[in-house]
Amino acid sequence: MDNGVMDSNITDAPEYLDQLIVYEIATKNFTSPTGPESGTFASLEEKLPYLEELGINGIWLSGHQLCREGHFYNIWSEYACIRPDRIDPTLGTEEDFRRLVQNAHSRGIRVFLDVITHGVMKDSPLVQEHPDWFAGESWGMKDYDWYGNHPDLDAWWINTWLWYVREFGVDGFRLDVAHYRNDLWAQIRKGAADFGKKILIIAESGPAIRGVTDILQHGEVISHNYGLNRSHRMLYDAAGYCADRQTRANERYQVKIFYEDGTVQDSSRNHWHQPEKVPEVIEEGACTRTEEGAASAAWQVQTGRLRVENI
Repeated sequence: MDNGVMDSNITDAPEYLDQLIVYEIATKNFTSPTGPESGTFASLEEKLPYLEELGINGIWLSGHQLCREGHFYNIWSEYACIRPDRIDPTLGTEEDFRRLVQNAHSRGIRVFLDVITHGVMKDSPLVQEHPDWFAGESWGMKDYDWYGNHPDLDAWWINTWLWYVREFGVDGFRLDVAHYRNDLWAQIRKGAADFGKKILIIAESGPAIRGVTDILQHGEVISHNYGLNRSHRMLYDAAGYCADRQTRANERYQVKIFYEDGTVQDSSRNHWHQPEKVPEVIEEGACTRTEEGAASAAWQVQTGRLRVENI
């Protein structure tokens, strides 16, 4: 027990996680039965034997919900979401989608849906029906007001994604941008488990939180669901790690490392890493805190203290 909360309230990752091979599919473009962007649930279903032959046992489906054509780069995009609680009719009917998932399952292939977590198109009926749910804009869309205390928004969000699990049998979700609310996704996981399915949640970026996210697509993984990631480069080559991020991630912050001998390494320089200058990062301790939200849905957060020497 930790802070009065039992670990048994945490819904862990499905047991198949370490055997999973995921293939991303843009539903509109993976097949083209009548030309560009003509792919449907039915035409994708015809390709399931091919995916099975490849050894794929999971598909991240980037294309299922009602979306706006042309908003991003003049193409149909899952990320220009109008309503996440509606199947896009240009992809097929609800029955077509259900049959796709069932056929995938019959071949040992699990189905994960893309979730646009930040918001919807400005002309979405949701914006008209619930203007109080939204605050701010990004990517030309209206953003959900996740921290504005909207119980009806929270309930709708939970029910929307549980509907996909309950009615169509989907196996989990890939969360675009960020997951924002640990409590909501912990409840979704618990709700799915309550009617017999452990779902998998793939986060685009971190942090990794046991009971919320299972896989990070990218982002900082200095800690993972079970503590410190001891293979992380930050722990044995902080200078080289920072220099690499400057180039690889096109990040614009500046980092300077000062050494006792007067050497200064500056990330704004093209060549700044000196192999003989390797700071030592020492773990001084870590703490795992368990938190619980509504419906007894729990999750764990790891915090710790690192000491850096030789700088």
